[in-house]
Amino acid sequence: MYYDTIISSNIDDLYKQSIQKVIDTGEKVTARGLDFIESRFQHLILTNPRARIVANTARKLSKKFLAAEFIWIMSGSPWLDQIEFYNKRMREFSDDGISLHGAYGPRLRHWSLQHGDVDQLENCLKRLKDDIFTRQAVIIIIDPAVDFTVKTRDVPCNNYLQFLYRDKKLHLMCYVRSNDLFLGFPYDASHWTMLQEMYASALGVEVGEYHHIVGSLHIYENNIEKMKSIATQFVTNTNMPKMPKLESLSSIINELKKVEENYRKTGEFCFDHLDKYWQDFLSWLK
Repeated sequence: MYYDTIISSNIDDLYKQSIQKVIDTGEKVTARGLDFIESRFQHLILTNPRARIVANTARKLSKKFLAAEFIWIMSGSPWLDQIEFYNKRMREFSDDGISLHGAYGPRLRHWSLQHGDVDQLENCLKRLKDDIFTRQAVIIIIDPAVDFTVKTRDVPCNNYLQFLYRDKKLHLMCYVRSNDLFLGFPYDASHWTMLQEMYASALGVEVGEYHHIVGSLHIYENNIEKMKSIATQFVTNTNMPKMPKLESLSSIINELKKVEENYRKTGEFCFDHLDKYWQDFLSWLK
């Protein structure tokens, strides 16, 4: 085991380097009856967060699920029926067949404490608007009061976000306690860099680096051969276009939610009023 930083300007190269690192230096571990190889406390840096979509054909990323999960998270939903429409396997993580205990959305939009319902997404953005150089632009996802006191299939893996405006760019760090390189990382990095750019757009600044720090970066034993294949593929990664200016974070999230819900119920898209950027993104739901 050794510790270093993996850096790339696009997610496909970062992904391949990370896979190779775990395969070459990872240690064998068994937890919850599952065998995997693990590199601990790894630091991955994506210097160009617009190159956020894994294009590796050996991985076969689902852009449909990526878009659906992003909207599901940002809208604050915990409900299984909404996300299960796009990925039936999500039911495996539900304790009650109705919702997901560890869903990020309610923690981002409805953190309920004795002080009332807290919208962390809007509050964090407001702190940056009030003081662009603040060190308090943080979002907490893990909740020890509910995540480590009950038996659940779904403890949040992504635990903490911090935004820093430095060098005239908005940087983001995400701390992840446990990241499955095959299933989790490609979606996690895409979601958080989308949020990073939404913040940058709302602030009128350029997007900076994305830092992904992982306690347990791992590959399950049954996925090792697939991951070796992914690591050997030659991939040309392309940027997503620059996000249009956002006047209101909640407004665009609400619009995405409305279009997604209508598509899920009717099979029709009603999005002509939205910028082409968001029309293209929503078209991934097909």
